[in-house]
Amino acid sequence: MNAPRWDYDVVVVGSGAAGLMAAIHAVAGESRIGCALITDGPLGRSNSIMAQGGLQLPRPGAEALAAFEEDIKKSARDEVDADRVRTFVENVSATMARIEEWGLALDRDESGELVRRLAGGLSQPRIVSVRDQIGPAIVKVLRRVVESSDVEVIEHTKVVDLRPVSGGIELDVLGRDEAPKTLRARAVVCCTGGTTYREAAQKGQPTTNPANRNHELFDRLREIGVPEIQADYFQYQPFGIVDTWGSDVGKCVPESITNFPVRLLDRDRRDIGEIRRDRYELTRLMFDLAEQGRAVELGDGRRGFWLTLSEIDEAELAKTFPKVHHLLQRAGKVGEDILVWPFLHYHLGGLRTGPKGATEIPGLYLAGEMVGGLHGRNRLMGNGITDSLVHGAIAGRAAREYVGG
Repeated sequence: MNAPRWDYDVVVVGSGAAGLMAAIHAVAGESRIGCALITDGPLGRSNSIMAQGGLQLPRPGAEALAAFEEDIKKSARDEVDADRVRTFVENVSATMARIEEWGLALDRDESGELVRRLAGGLSQPRIVSVRDQIGPAIVKVLRRVVESSDVEVIEHTKVVDLRPVSGGIELDVLGRDEAPKTLRARAVVCCTGGTTYREAAQKGQPTTNPANRNHELFDRLREIGVPEIQADYFQYQPFGIVDTWGSDVGKCVPESITNFPVRLLDRDRRDIGEIRRDRYELTRLMFDLAEQGRAVELGDGRRGFWLTLSEIDEAELAKTFPKVHHLLQRAGKVGEDILVWPFLHYHLGGLRTGPKGATEIPGLYLAGEMVGGLHGRNRLMGNGITDSLVHGAIAGRAAREYVGG
């Protein structure tokens, strides 16, 4: 018997929030779709599990959605893909409702209402979370859904090349045994993240991103004709913990900490001003003040400003930010101010797609941080993992529809 022309209808590459959502929605139709999810580590290992502070979830109603869309465009400070922004805003609530149905338990108050908090650049409280562990909570839920679905999970396998062929896409992969293999799919959804780690390594800057080689597939997609936009747009998280500068993964305090009465102080313990502003404005203020000599200098190249965690009740800190509290406990710094500095955090630019993740290459879809156009020069807190969830689902459905599912 001749071998089938296609190994799979759809292959999803990457198992962060975008990849997991893409795989779930690729097999969600009534037609039976042969789908594989390829990941270079164990299922769910990705930058998505690093998400701490929460995600943006607007209240119901046209007015709240309009304010959400306006906040994104205002914070961008540059051209954004208007269709992509609108698609994102219109799909956030339904996407999160479905994930809650699958078992995600967001923080709620005593009356059962979602706890919504402010963050820099938000005109309304929209940040919802699972304490300060939104990423692990979401990935756990999505991984369980994938494992109970018809998706074939191929772990510890790296995609080393990808190219369009007549009617589909070929992928060259290496598994644990390092034996090369070629797979053929009618459609492929790539969700392997941005190039922030490479950017940090090249510039010698601290980063919240673990060591990875995401840039390799990103570069390959550019080589085969997927255009890149806003290539030099990267974002810093302003509250990177200086004590973790140079560690395998730089840690940070979620910006929703500004819902407590915290301040940033310079080397002379002077208040640097309003810190409830968006990331772009706050990080540039910190950089400017450092150039003026107002940062604390440790003498080994590290610098920072004092974040006044000492002014927060310890019980409240432990309840709302248990991950941060545990980190401070291990360092023996509970009740103390900590030194923070902007860490490279997120690739704002990326590859260009349509609003449903389609590239100009037939059958090739992208989702997550590797796609540009949504954030401009500044991503609002909470819109990273939400971007992956919403556009991962959209790209998965589009790939399914493309192959006739």
